[in-house]
Amino acid sequence: MGERTKYSPEALQLLESVDAWFLKNETEIVRIMESYREEWANRNEKEFAGDALDMNWRTLSEMPICWSLQRVSGAFPIKGFRYISPRRGRATVGESLYGEYASFSTSHGFLLNETTGMIACPTFGQFVLPYLKMTRGSRVAYVEAMAPSLVLRGENGLALLRGQRDEVCNLIGLEYMKRKERD
Repeated sequence: MGERTKYSPEALQLLESVDAWFLKNETEIVRIMESYREEWANRNEKEFAGDALDMNWRTLSEMPICWSLQRVSGAFPIKGFRYISPRRGRATVGESLYGEYASFSTSHGFLLNETTGMIACPTFGQFVLPYLKMTRGSRVAYVEAMAPSLVLRGENGLALLRGQRDEVCNLIGLEYMKRKERD
């Protein structure tokens, strides 16, 4: 679709710190996310029907386990970022990810730097054609083919979507939003 937005030196430094955080902590992030996935898979929730939590069909980055970020950000905070829980965050998924002539909006948790608008999300693959059975890793590869500069792959099978919110929306059609504070 397009190339990465030109970043200011400060934003570029922030992006580099996110990448360093992810690569340094990936093994532990995977451990935390896998533990969370297992808890939900063992509950046998109808909310997660089909292959949504099946490690044979999806990587952790392709599963609806954004609540695990609360544990991740508590154990390994990224300086300048805060966890936006699914109670306060939303993702609007455009037709480029969801399918032709369709889009939807859902509660979603992610990491946000409110000063720059930069997001970091290791569960972005869950939004790629979620109703189709796809091979493991193909959802991440789909996004990576659209915008390789937005996806950082780790060595343990985890991937991180990171970039400015408007850039992510423009390049792949995924809009990260924070709900307004309640009075």
